[in-house]
Amino acid sequence: MGYTPRVSHLLIAPLLAAALSQVGPPDANPADAAPAGPTPEQEDANLHALHLAGPHAWACGDRGAVWRSADAGRTWAFQPTPTAWSLRSLSFVTGNLGWAAGGGVEAFTGDSVGVVLNTTDGGATWERIDATPLPNVVAIRFFTPERGLAACEPTDAAPSGLWTTEDGGAVWTALPGPRLGHWRAAALTGPEQALLVGERGRIALSGGGALTASPAAPGGLPALNAVTAAGAAAFACGENGRVWTTRTAGRAWELLPGPLPTNGSAAGGPVAQDLDLRGVWAGGPSSGTPTLAVCGDPGGVIFVRSPGADGRPGWTAGGVAGTAPLNAVAFSQVRTERGEEPYGLAVGDLGAIVRTAAKPAEAAAVGWNTVRGGGRRAAALAIVADPAEGPFLALAATAAADGHRAVVLCPVRRDLGAAAVRPAGEAGRLDSAVLTAGGSAGLLSWDFPLTVPGAEADPAVLVREWNDRHEGDGPTPGTGGGAGPRLARRLARAIRTWRPSVVLLPAADPSANPRGSAFLVRKAAEQALQLAADPTRLSELDQLGLRPWRVARVLERRPDGDAAAVAVRAADPLRTLGGTAGDLAASARSQIISTGDASPAPAAEGFRPVELPTTVSPPARGDALFAGLHLAAGGPARRWGRPRVEPPDSGVVLRRRLLTAAADRIAAGAATSLVGPEDVTANLRPLAAGVPAALAAADLARLAELLLEAGEIDAAEAVLIELANRFSAEPAAHAALPELMRLWCGSERASLRLDPNGVQTVTTTRDAVVTAGAARAADPRVETADMNVDRGVGHSAALRKGQLEGVLRLGALLEQRAPRRFATRQVQRPLAAARRQLGVPTPPGSPAAAILTGDDPTAFLPCGISPAVPRLDGALSDPCWRAAEAVTLSDPAGRSRGGLVMTARDDRFLFLAASLPIDPRAPLPAVNMTARGHDEPTAPHDRLELELDIDRDLGTAWRLTIAADGAVAEDCCGDPSWNPRCAVHVSREAGATADDPGAWRIELAIPLSELAPEPPPIGATWALRMRRVTPGVGAADWPPPPADAVALTDDADRPFGALRWAK
Repeated sequence: MGYTPRVSHLLIAPLLAAALSQVGPPDANPADAAPAGPTPEQEDANLHALHLAGPHAWACGDRGAVWRSADAGRTWAFQPTPTAWSLRSLSFVTGNLGWAAGGGVEAFTGDSVGVVLNTTDGGATWERIDATPLPNVVAIRFFTPERGLAACEPTDAAPSGLWTTEDGGAVWTALPGPRLGHWRAAALTGPEQALLVGERGRIALSGGGALTASPAAPGGLPALNAVTAAGAAAFACGENGRVWTTRTAGRAWELLPGPLPTNGSAAGGPVAQDLDLRGVWAGGPSSGTPTLAVCGDPGGVIFVRSPGADGRPGWTAGGVAGTAPLNAVAFSQVRTERGEEPYGLAVGDLGAIVRTAAKPAEAAAVGWNTVRGGGRRAAALAIVADPAEGPFLALAATAAADGHRAVVLCPVRRDLGAAAVRPAGEAGRLDSAVLTAGGSAGLLSWDFPLTVPGAEADPAVLVREWNDRHEGDGPTPGTGGGAGPRLARRLARAIRTWRPSVVLLPAADPSANPRGSAFLVRKAAEQALQLAADPTRLSELDQLGLRPWRVARVLERRPDGDAAAVAVRAADPLRTLGGTAGDLAASARSQIISTGDASPAPAAEGFRPVELPTTVSPPARGDALFAGLHLAAGGPARRWGRPRVEPPDSGVVLRRRLLTAAADRIAAGAATSLVGPEDVTANLRPLAAGVPAALAAADLARLAELLLEAGEIDAAEAVLIELANRFSAEPAAHAALPELMRLWCGSERASLRLDPNGVQTVTTTRDAVVTAGAARAADPRVETADMNVDRGVGHSAALRKGQLEGVLRLGALLEQRAPRRFATRQVQRPLAAARRQLGVPTPPGSPAAAILTGDDPTAFLPCGISPAVPRLDGALSDPCWRAAEAVTLSDPAGRSRGGLVMTARDDRFLFLAASLPIDPRAPLPAVNMTARGHDEPTAPHDRLELELDIDRDLGTAWRLTIAADGAVAEDCCGDPSWNPRCAVHVSREAGATADDPGAWRIELAIPLSELAPEPPPIGATWALRMRRVTPGVGAADWPPPPADAVALTDDADRPFGALRWAK
């Protein structure tokens, strides 16, 4: 696709200067509006943390909820706070002076947002005090009224996750250290001393000015959710029902001796996978064995470990009336006329608070009583195979607007390994998204990961992967062995825990759900519904308080446009909240999908009844999910209702419909005449007038994403400039503007855009220059005389300077309006590249140095001068290959067989050769070297992916993919209009022995003029990364990922190496 400039980049500077002149202090976050009293959502908000001090107790949780008791937990009063972010930690240094902290995920940007509240009157009033833009806080502790420590989610600017304050919590300073994990909890033992635990069983130790990974951390798939320190000992617990302990300050860990009652040691008892622990408390004498208490999911039992009569510690299990998960447990005592009276409290989901009037060792015998939130359950449980496919429209309409309690469970995790499609912390993102949409909880299972590329396309491969993961676990009691029964048992446990009236399932037919994970989840869910309802099955779960539960109704999700008995539309108004279901759903969904993902949000969600023998109510025949079920407001499954609000102005509604019509037409592949660059002011600006700024910005940001996907770069640029000028305070604009920075900064994309005629698509052979798709000559030697490319106006210096100056202005805009977004790689990388190309120094105090430290390449591939043009025949016997230095593609997991890659060049071409061992687990297709086109399908086959970043901005790159059948695909940042001339030869090499399947080989020649305006001089470097993907097997990379690749689960953060131009 060619490009004819229609919006002069020389206008960029004045446009953005006008925008900057209007910038003031950032607008108050909507989540910081102080409520007058508990809303229905706060009344049953999940509670995450406890603090006990004599008769006084505080609990905090989602939606800014804080509750206080002055009578040792018998009764509770709500305390308003000025935030709606989730609060996850409490710290008090006196009965009056305390702090609550937490945060969440910002809609549209996906940035981690932290909040710190302070009270000086015991919680009667709370004030937000954090002046530093912290990320989400998972733990906070103050040691004096001024000095405190916070453990937060790691970010690009503060990878350690630890922050200190010396002024009571207003100003915070990040402690130095590497990114070692995605933290879920921390035991803060000193002003700079901490034990941090998190996803994938990771543990880190902070002390002496350093942060180090514990060499004996459990590792593996299960996360550690809680940690506490008691004297010289510390205890951590998490998923899969395990408790770990250390007496070496965290350097060595071991499973706690004396098993929980859920380890399956007793015949017919629950197994570890039946319990995910979330809270841990330790207390008792300063010497000797501490007393320990743990709780979790399900919340029907609280376990206490204490010394018995013989002095040896053992476990007891105290039953709780409810089943909703419990997140924190603690014990204390209060002085009365009768002496010291002990008590214990535990808090959890759906606002549950339970109490015992006993010391820990006697709690099981005395029992636990529910004092808040008793009997609550979910009205709906949605089971999905992908967090992005959560039924957010249905949640908005039924949970947010009508108060039905709803839970979303995704048993498939997509955040690790070579197949990762989303960053770490996906569990928190799903939970935040569900809360935004009005739901009660979003849950991500730990034990069913996607780690093998291509596994989703083949259920057999996925089952094999999951079976391998759990090979040593043995048969699953009550269900048998293998991944399928294990998944069914987990889902049955969730059904018994949440006791929903309605269960929503993925579609069953392959045409509606082509992915293997969705097929397996649906199959397991149907089995789980039977297991959950059958009193003769899974009887061992009774010990966890999980009784059989029969749902009333089951519905399956239908594809867009398919006939459905129940439909929720994006345009449906939310009469108790204002706005539409689509507005709330878009805000929720944006917290899960990757920034810049333009996958269209559904215009409607349709559901069809599923006839199953386990349901107790006829399927829905009305137009609502809960029609005929009579779930009363204020009852066990439904919150109290809200009064209706005034509907929006009809003119505003009409303008929004017209504004979103353009995006809908783009998503449907229709013409884009409404949003041509010259039409932005004439068409879009009047439509946005009167529309709430947040909604208008979200509509324009989605429109820009879809335009970029459609290759309408000019129009997308105009819409993004409109966002910068008129909506710079909105999170949707903050999410979109880094794309405008990459659009202007990357020389690859600029080269593609500024060529007025496009690049002629040809394939070159020795004898002729033929159009793509024509027959290839038998003798594939590249003749340099045939490879001239006219770049036209190419790289106009004036236009490039205007683009790069625009990048700097956008950076200044984001620094003022969105400091968290500014301090990310997505912004700092194009800023650094623009400064480098303009010769502008990095300003003092810039976070660039800290954020981009890891971007410096540590792996180098020399590209020497070839004495002669190589013959592209697969033999790799040419002089340039005999002299070349090869690099190895490696897979830390040991699945992929990797391969070798070499490069060479002359004054006209870049040459590349690869030898990739054949994997017998992935049969190769026949090689087709007779004809090829551009942008051919490569995903089904073994393939090599190359990314060349000419200007090293690490944001835009040329990408070539070569498959084992000879197919080739080319793009520039996802834009398939880059169709370079290149010669490719794919061949097979027989193995040396009968047991050796051999290798498949690639030789490639591409003109340097297709990649850069001028040939690079000797000593120059380009950024390069390569990945071999063997579907159903694994992936191998160069450069290899670090041994502890915590930060590299997102493809965008895979490291680049350096292609160095040598003699």
